[in-house]
Amino acid sequence: MKSNTQIDVVISTLNEGVERVHNIFRGHRDDVRYLIVHQVDGELSSDSQLAVEKLKLRGDVNYFSMLDRGLSRSRNFGIEKSKGDLCWLLDDDVGIDEEAFDLIIATFLGAPLVIAYTYMMATPDGRVFKKYAKTSRPHNIFSINKVSSVEVVLNRRLFQKLGCNFDERLGLGADIPLGEENALMKSIIAKKGRVVFYPNVIVHHPEETTGRDFNSSMAFNKGAQFSIVYGKVALLLCLLFSIKKWKMYRSKISFLTFSFYIYKGCFKYLTQEDV
Repeated sequence: MKSNTQIDVVISTLNEGVERVHNIFRGHRDDVRYLIVHQVDGELSSDSQLAVEKLKLRGDVNYFSMLDRGLSRSRNFGIEKSKGDLCWLLDDDVGIDEEAFDLIIATFLGAPLVIAYTYMMATPDGRVFKKYAKTSRPHNIFSINKVSSVEVVLNRRLFQKLGCNFDERLGLGADIPLGEENALMKSIIAKKGRVVFYPNVIVHHPEETTGRDFNSSMAFNKGAQFSIVYGKVALLLCLLFSIKKWKMYRSKISFLTFSFYIYKGCFKYLTQEDV
């Protein structure tokens, strides 16, 4: 598909993760640019240094090094540096579907007032990661909880005009290592921006259990996430979540213990305005 639409693929990576970045690249396209945000908190190995030098040789890559940790900080930095019409947020361990760029551009041209477009993720052998809707539909403040950050493409100019950012208390490397994409989607909706799901696979990721290890730490973090995203409504959500997921954690932790920690996280992050 030929158009004047520019996609900036913002890839967040940490330390030696930079060695995986080259696996993400598709064939060269004039309408696609890769922005690599490389967070470094120590001395890089020789292999990682070589990977960085190879990235810098590519004409379609802009490489940035950061000393700060935190995925949300990396995302915010990458969006700030982006100049494209669309900004796609990726990690260093994913693969881009061969039809993804054309699908993303077509969606943008057909719906240029949407702030955030969310799509589908599949495993390398084609199995979708979760249960998705069959048709395109607007997100609401609850459906956003099923969104993964690598499924999100931002309409950069409208997004930046709206004044939203990733909450840097959330995400890997932060105080609460999850939920940054859900908080972002909630902030867009709260400012009357449109967040819309499209039933197309654009990204591939190996199947894993990140975020599904039910223990006291996970419960605390989930309560904190609910509190940051939903305010006092989190008090109800914590109870519903504890009940809904009981069969998934009952062999590892009791209902009372799980509930104790999820509410502990919830109350820690409730603001005075929420109470």
